[in-house]
Amino acid sequence: MHAPTKGTIHDPAWRAFAAWCRRLALRPLPAHPWTVGAFLLWCDERPGAVAVTEAVGAIAAVHIRRGYDRPERHLIVRRTLAALARRHGIISTTTVPIRSENTAAVKARSHKPVPPQSPRVLRSRPKLVARRDYHVH
Repeated sequence: MHAPTKGTIHDPAWRAFAAWCRRLALRPLPAHPWTVGAFLLWCDERPGAVAVTEAVGAIAAVHIRRGYDRPERHLIVRRTLAALARRHGIISTTTVPIRSENTAAVKARSHKPVPPQSPRVLRSRPKLVARRDYHVH
């Protein structure tokens, strides 16, 4: 019986990521978030490549096992995953739909008239700087 490979360096998704990094002379561990994002885009564009969700899980698991920060939590990777979700028409679970009964209240709050402000006055010198007269003796 073979040992499980999920979440280890023997995971096929991790090995695909490491091989991709070697081809491009990038460091797979610890991986820079840009590297992870670029790999996810690369996987998404190739039908025979590793699935994006498997790649994210494998990369995160190896980083956790080795004591590194999880790159998938970085803003670059999260934005890449969100862009891929939009590309495939997947709606994020964190979005809240706007209901028609709430739109009137939102419009009422957002279209309040702005009170007029006093006109700006151009000064001959800055407000906090006073002219000093220096006398030479």
